[in-house]
Amino acid sequence: MIISKKISSSIAEILSANNIISEQEIPIYSYCLDYIIELFFLFIFAVLYGVFSHKLPETLIFLAVFTPLRSFGGGFHASTPKRCAILSLITFVFVLYSGAISSALTWQWTAAFAISLSVIAVLSPVGTRNRPITPERKSSLKKRCLLFCVILTILYIFFYLHNLQRLYGTLAICMLINLINIVAGYILEKTNQIHRWLCYTQDNNLSYNYWYWT
Repeated sequence: MIISKKISSSIAEILSANNIISEQEIPIYSYCLDYIIELFFLFIFAVLYGVFSHKLPETLIFLAVFTPLRSFGGGFHASTPKRCAILSLITFVFVLYSGAISSALTWQWTAAFAISLSVIAVLSPVGTRNRPITPERKSSLKKRCLLFCVILTILYIFFYLHNLQRLYGTLAICMLINLINIVAGYILEKTNQIHRWLCYTQDNNLSYNYWYWT
């Protein structure tokens, strides 16, 4: 967003003017601040939309589940912040209005939740080429993700026992979407690893042939 870019650039320049950051760091801080401000605007928009559409509980579930799982579990990420924002809005609207069919499904949502939870717990965290995860950080994220999955399981059981169909349906949909993100990220990362291995093997073969014939 243009507004967020102007705000982030102004803040970064103020920080530089007060010798808090260097001039070389202005673009980096401006980019990070722009991302944070966009997330803030999206959060405010989601809450207000949930209030006026009388879907605040579903909105809060989406915000409480989707964002932490994306942070702990990793997976597919859009190439730019703008695309990320657009995809997040589309996902939010889809989750919000898919609650309308939640009352027609019971065991299906439970099965979807259980399968999604199991796969996410096994595969996460998933790094990507643009967002790699170090072994140390991977171990930490794995523990956080497993703990969060336990909390979500307790929450789902609570909704289910109290017959809150729209809420546990929304929770199951959030898990399904995160499952798709993580599986997509996992496939892309494995594909990139195979590609890098093939390139490495090809380079080694070329080097060997050059050495052999010379």
